[in-house]
Amino acid sequence: MSNYIKVGALWSKTRNGKKMLTGNIEIEGKKFNVTVISNSYRTTDKHPEYIVTAFRDELNEKGIKFRDYSKESSNDPVTDDEIPF
Repeated sequence: MSNYIKVGALWSKTRNGKKMLTGNIEIEGKKFNVTVISNSYRTTDKHPEYIVTAFRDELNEKGIKFRDYSKESSNDPVTDDEIPF
């Protein structure tokens, strides 16, 4: 038997010519939406190939604690145009 469990599902979409995955993840019975996009700012192998995003307000409403990367310096910003919800 596998140690893996299903925590969500993702669907492939194309928006403005860019491929992405959208779907949901469930943690401790709380389901929330996520988007996975290619990291177009990747310049080295130390940068991630993909970025997973979720709505801050949705996580707050559901009491899910998260690390707020928006308050840290970053070379891979995500714009609202890249999020299809």
